[in-house]
This record gives sequence, structure tokens and C-alpha cells, in this order.
Amino acid sequence: MRRYEAMVILSGDMDADELNSAVEVVRKEVEAAGGTVDNITRMGKRTFARILQSPRRLAEGYYVLYELRLDPAKVDALRGRLALRDEVYRVQIVRTAEREQAAGPDRGGDESGEAVAAEADTR
Repeated sequence: MRRYEAMVILSGDMDADELNSAVEVVRKEVEAAGGTVDNITRMGKRTFARILQSPRRLAEGYYVLYELRLDPAKVDALRGRLALRDEVYRVQIVRTAEREQAAGPDRGGDESGEAVAAEADTR
């Protein structure tokens, strides 16, 4: 299984209870697809730059970020299942493995080398 981030925009015309239930519905869809949700980050309600027309007029939505693990062959099926849900307005799923590899040892520098250089300066 690979790591993914799924940005889900939920309809902005829900109350708190409906929002909680919609967040859980998405989590259950991920689990039904054979994945696991590692973290859920609610990013709040945001106003869109323009009113979206399809299938209903929406001016704002709730943004929720899911960090999940899923078999790559099941990503398209999950995206399709979420698109059928009335409370889900948009879904974007991206793989995070490339970002983790890019943040490897070259990004932060060699910490042991930095410590040796610091010791050399004090002598």
C-alpha cells in the first residue's frame, strides 16, 4: 500500500452534525476500498473564487485533508465512489511518496557533519 493525500471539498451548506457525518462517510469509503486513514485535517470553510454551477450553485465549501494508505489499483475506484456521494463536491488524490523521498537526506544536510563542524569552530 502507498501513502496518499486526498483533498475533499464538502458542500458548504451543511451544519456541524452533517459535516461530522460527511467526514465519517468519506473515511468509511476509504476503508471500504481496502485503505486506512492515518490522519484527518479539517481545514475549515472557505469561499470559492467564483460561484460553482454544477450541479448546484455553491459559493463555499468545507475543505478536509485525509492522509491515507491505499493500494494503487484502487485509487480510481475510490475517486469514483466519492464522486457519487451528494455531500462530496470535489476530490483530488495525490501520492505523497515522491515528496517523502525528496525530503530525504539531501534536504536537511548531514547533521553529523554539522555537529563536527561546530565542534571544530570552538577549538
